[in-house]
Amino acid sequence: MRILLVEDNVFFMKTVSALLSRTGGPVDAVFTAIKGLEFIRHQAYDVLVTDLMMEGFNGVDLVKAVLDEHLIDSRNILVMTAEEETSPDYRWISQQGIYILNKPFTMSKFVAALRTVSVSHDSISA
Repeated sequence: MRILLVEDNVFFMKTVSALLSRTGGPVDAVFTAIKGLEFIRHQAYDVLVTDLMMEGFNGVDLVKAVLDEHLIDSRNILVMTAEEETSPDYRWISQQGIYILNKPFTMSKFVAALRTVSVSHDSISA
C-alpha cells in the first residue's frame, strides 16, 4: 500500500511518517498541498493523508483537486485537522464522505483511522 502524507508541521510530519512506515508501507511525505498535488498527479497512491489547515493552497484545495481529477477515491482520504466542526471547510470535507481525524489524537486513533480509509488493503498492522 502506497501512502502520500501532506503535512506542513515538520515535527508532526516526521512522527506520522515514521508511524505510517511501520504500519502501512511506503510513504511519500511533502510539506505543502501544492507539492502533494504534484506527487499524486504523477504517482498512484492507495491512501492520501493530509492536514486541512495549511498556508495558501491548503488541504481543502488539495482534496477538491484530487476528487475533481479522479486521482483517488474519497473513501481513501484521511484528513487531520484542529478545525472546528462548524467551519465551512470541515462541513464540506465531511459531506464528501472523507474520514476526518480531529487533532489532537492518539496514535491508536490514527492507526484505526488509517485502517478505515484503507479497507481495500490488507497491510495495516498495529
